Amino acid sequence: MNIVFLKTTASYGHLFNATNKKTQLLAKGLTACGDRVTIHNGIEGIIGITEEERYDEAGTGNVISYPHRKIRILEPIANYNKLRRDLKSIYVPGEKNLIILLSPYYHIYLEYQLIARTLGYKIAVISHEWLPTLNHPTILHRALRKIYSKLFGYGVDAILPISDYIIEKVSHFDKPILKTPVLGEFPPIDSIGNHSSGFVYCGSIDYERAFMTLVDAYEIYVSKNKDPYPLTLVLSGRQDRIAETRLKISKQNHGKINIVSGISYTELYNLYKAAVALLLPLDPENIQDRARFSQKIAEYVATGTPMITNPVGEICNYFSDRKSAIINQFSPEGFAESMEWIATHTDEGIRIGREGWNIGNREFNYLTFGERLHSFLESI
Repeated sequence: MNIVFLKTTASYGHLFNATNKKTQLLAKGLTACGDRVTIHNGIEGIIGITEEERYDEAGTGNVISYPHRKIRILEPIANYNKLRRDLKSIYVPGEKNLIILLSPYYHIYLEYQLIARTLGYKIAVISHEWLPTLNHPTILHRALRKIYSKLFGYGVDAILPISDYIIEKVSHFDKPILKTPVLGEFPPIDSIGNHSSGFVYCGSIDYERAFMTLVDAYEIYVSKNKDPYPLTLVLSGRQDRIAETRLKISKQNHGKINIVSGISYTELYNLYKAAVALLLPLDPENIQDRARFSQKIAEYVATGTPMITNPVGEICNYFSDRKSAIINQFSPEGFAESMEWIATHTDEGIRIGREGWNIGNREFNYLTFGERLHSFLESI
């Protein structure tokens, strides 16, 4: 097959983020099945580049990006003909040609659909998040996302939702569905870490309620232990807000809390490997947490380090408490209890981490899922 990932990314090749990583792994899985793959960053353009980029990424496929000009609203108009030209040149007569699509803004999404249909492409739309659950500061953007969520399943050939919550939301479109979970790479577990990074959380500075719940939990844990493991918060986002958070936590004297940002994926992976447990707070009162499926889950379990999390969303579809993860209530007390337990049961933690790896390798390995996705796309 000839497959184009269109706007399933956010500045692919220039930013490291969850949506780019997942697109890369989907592309690698399909490439391993013999499919021809292109990743196209879309008609909005990428800030910071001054000319078109076209290159081949080994094992993934071709990558195409347009530059972003100063007037954002004009980009979809200015680049429309470029995209049509590119998709026409990529199209291979006699093969199944398919676009895997994502765009949260319905007017741009319709442009993509129009070009794809007039050129003869099949369309599968991917759904990582249920957009009405996301906060956005402007009324216009919230309205466009609401319209998109009500209408995006019409005029496509298949839908690739990430969770049962989204599957229920899109069932009325009556289209073929393949649940498309988080994905990761699962090398064999070669060694056990030394626990030097202690408890580790990785996430955006925007999820302050989540990581401050962990900070409060850590304070309880520290109060009951003379020699506690440290807490490492790996935060991404605006550096001024990260600096404010670092100052706030240091003034509260919560114990051995380290805040890091701007590290490479290799450094992050090493932190994961050296953790006693990896923390994933999911709030049952937060609709976004119930609807989504964090890419961090695949990254966490791929290291063989045990995960502490909450029974929210997709978690209980895959993991069991004290068997393949440590699952407790979303509260400072719940996380503190789990921290205390894993700190005093490190041998059981090793067993839990290995079982988490086994589940991840079976359910989230990009190679095995790539085969399922290849077969599904061939059938539509």
